[in-house]
Amino acid sequence: MNAAKEAKEANLNVRDGLRKIGAAFLSTREVSAQECVYRCMPELWLRNIFPKTLFVSTEFAENRVRFAKKQQELDELDDDSTDIFKSNIIVRYSDRPKNIPLVNDMCLALFAAHYFNDYKSDFNEVSDSQPEVLSDDFIESQNIENHNPELPDRIKLVNSKKIMKCRKIKAVIRYHTPNKRKEPEKYFHHLLMQSCCILPGVMSRNSLAKTRHTYLSFMSQMFKR
Repeated sequence: MNAAKEAKEANLNVRDGLRKIGAAFLSTREVSAQECVYRCMPELWLRNIFPKTLFVSTEFAENRVRFAKKQQELDELDDDSTDIFKSNIIVRYSDRPKNIPLVNDMCLALFAAHYFNDYKSDFNEVSDSQPEVLSDDFIESQNIENHNPELPDRIKLVNSKKIMKCRKIKAVIRYHTPNKRKEPEKYFHHLLMQSCCILPGVMSRNSLAKTRHTYLSFMSQMFKR
């Protein structure tokens, strides 16, 4: 053991030698050959999912979980501002460009499956690690059967400066389906949000209450038209 060898070479007494060996046990650990290989190869994934999966919450607005902005971003807002939450896929869907018919006519599920907010940096980072051979772009380039070439590659959201990028392979949408018998309003609200081109604000319960509609009756009227 290196700690014992160093203690012997330094002519430490028994107490200091044991202290040095104890510190080595507390601060280091023995790793297997497999873990050494993994640490030397950062591009060797432990887990990778293809195609991508995305959870879309179709709960009522007051029941959805949202993340607050960073403190630095909150400090830059006006005192009376209510824009304290980070953007999510539902907000981005509401802000999709209306001047592109193909994008404007998309339902929430299709929009979430096709478009994503690209957080990756554009610069090429110099790295001496193993090159990323199986990158997302390479995998998508080998599987472009389901790609719609008519969709714009990038779109700019209406109420923000964010740019969303189109996937070559649609993501798999995951969602919670309420019980149709026990929670009929939540169930039909879920169907409307997923499959209809309606802004979430228009589908609020307050808006429906003014027209004396439920989500069930509202959906029935839509399919009768």
